[in-house]
Amino acid sequence: MIYIFDDRHERREMNSSLINRYNRLISFAEIKCDTFEQLDHFISNELFEPSLVLLHNSYRYPGDRLDSDYVSSKFLEHDIPVILFSGGFIHPNQTLVYGKYQALSINSLVMYKNLDVYLKHLTYNENASIEILLWGESYISNRISHTKSAIFRKICKVRPDSSMDEDMCQEIHEIISDYLSGDELVATRKRFLDAISSSINCQEFLNTIKSF
Repeated sequence: MIYIFDDRHERREMNSSLINRYNRLISFAEIKCDTFEQLDHFISNELFEPSLVLLHNSYRYPGDRLDSDYVSSKFLEHDIPVILFSGGFIHPNQTLVYGKYQALSINSLVMYKNLDVYLKHLTYNENASIEILLWGESYISNRISHTKSAIFRKICKVRPDSSMDEDMCQEIHEIISDYLSGDELVATRKRFLDAISSSINCQEFLNTIKSF
């Protein structure tokens, strides 16, 4: 279950029909804890199989002991992914680091705009990429762009007319596997892998993937 902790009443009202439509997957919730111990109990015992937490960065907690930085870190310690949202976040893919844990942040308007798309994907694929919340339907083109940039940086370290030897092919394979993981990207991965097989040298490979 995905839990949205949004204390802005008007925003909850505006999006209530969407949440109700996918109530098997997502629900609004509240954090009423005012101590660290209560928060631990809440996370461990009062949420049903939490798979993702969407947390308003400026959530108003009872008392003054809790804040969203601490709450995020506690969810992450329980292996529950967290996305912080706020109208003040401009860049939709900023990573916030809490010790060894990381949480994504996103603009609240962008998140709610892309939420319908994400939930549609999640209905048919329980492993749908969380990036859909950040980028909407353009998340695949965003992945491709990052993949091409990573490959370009790797090839720039050698001469463009260098052959696609075994070591280079292996390094590019690893980039493709890292950047294009996920069931929905099988066809995209295959296009890149086919380009490796059909290219004589690095420059030809770059020319081929440029059009992807």
